[in-house]
Amino acid sequence: MKRTDPIKTPMKDTVLSSLEPEAHTEYRINDGDNLYFVVSSTGNKRWDFRYKKPLTQKWSFMGLGAYP
Repeated sequence: MKRTDPIKTPMKDTVLSSLEPEAHTEYRINDGDNLYFVVSSTGNKRWDFRYKKPLTQKWSFMGLGAYP
């Protein structure tokens, strides 16, 4: 499945496993509530959580683990 195809949230396992990597770039797909699914150019997949740091008030990502 290409990134341009519409994805409904919440994402199902069949959708996540069928996502294809793009050459020389990494992309994120928002699953809602600051949870992102990341597909790297090598084909590795992982979950990231976006949060705001309390002291600096800057947004950052925290890795939650690999998929599957």
